[in-house]
Amino acid sequence: MSLVLVDVADGVATLTLNNPAERNTLTAPMVEEIIAAMDRIEGDESIGAIVVTGAPPSFCAGANLGNLAESTKESLGNIYEGFLRIARSPLPTL
Repeated sequence: MSLVLVDVADGVATLTLNNPAERNTLTAPMVEEIIAAMDRIEGDESIGAIVVTGAPPSFCAGANLGNLAESTKESLGNIYEGFLRIARSPLPTL
């Protein structure tokens, strides 16, 4: 199962966080997929905007707390960087 889904229609990319069983919490594997998806989206000149959403029932419950106990400063930084990767996009993002 992909943790991040991307659908493109009419110049808009919809990026869906896809781990509903864990309320789409951010984990290192999900962040890797977010970064890869954003690279693909921004590399596609036909895309002019991004909509970020979460698979129901939640948008995103934040960082996965179960992973925080075993996280290092570096791994926490990587999770935060994945979130910032979306915020730093030059494309309009909802």
